[in-house]
Amino acid sequence: MTTPTPRRPVSQSWLNQQFNENGWEARLASYTEAPIHHSLTPPERGQVEGTLTVGYDYYDAENKVVATIFWYKQPDGKLGASGRKTPKSLRIDGVWCFVVPSENEEDEHKEHGE
Repeated sequence: MTTPTPRRPVSQSWLNQQFNENGWEARLASYTEAPIHHSLTPPERGQVEGTLTVGYDYYDAENKVVATIFWYKQPDGKLGASGRKTPKSLRIDGVWCFVVPSENEEDEHKEHGE
């Protein structure tokens, strides 16, 4: 019987800080990636026409998911928006930390029909 992974809801800003300050960008290269999202970015997002929203899960050698990451991919292949990838969940010290949208984020998504 496997033990469930502890879960912790966190803010997007906290998860971004963990991602940026703890070498996650470089670490992703050592994991197996699996696409989970690939769609044209809605014009309301303010990205260059033809930009894609992409998301990947990343798995370690034991086939455990360690990260869920999204980003905007512009038609020229560059990262859109901030120019950085955005973590939506990370396994940190055995705890699955996942983003819970703030009220402002929820309102913004409702305004855009998401």
